[in-house]
Amino acid sequence: MKNSGKLSYPEKEFEAIFANRKKNGAIFYIEQKIIPVKLPDGEIKFVAIGRDITTEIMLLEENERLRYYDVLTDLYNYNGFALQVIDYIKKKSR
Repeated sequence: MKNSGKLSYPEKEFEAIFANRKKNGAIFYIEQKIIPVKLPDGEIKFVAIGRDITTEIMLLEENERLRYYDVLTDLYNYNGFALQVIDYIKKKSR
């Protein structure tokens, strides 16, 4: 295999969610699409389009937590309790 000295760039779009840190240490999430653009002289540049989805991620995490915990008492609700009982029974039956 011969190394031609040139880098090989993907010619397809790339889309992902990135977790970053602000200067104050807080984490924020960006949904970003990176698009390669080939210029007339053959050079490849990249354009990135993104949006902040921190609020959506935080709401999803809170929604997931509320599936198993009561809002007022912060104790397990029925689903959380049932899940813990099932896990306990599985561990004891081994």
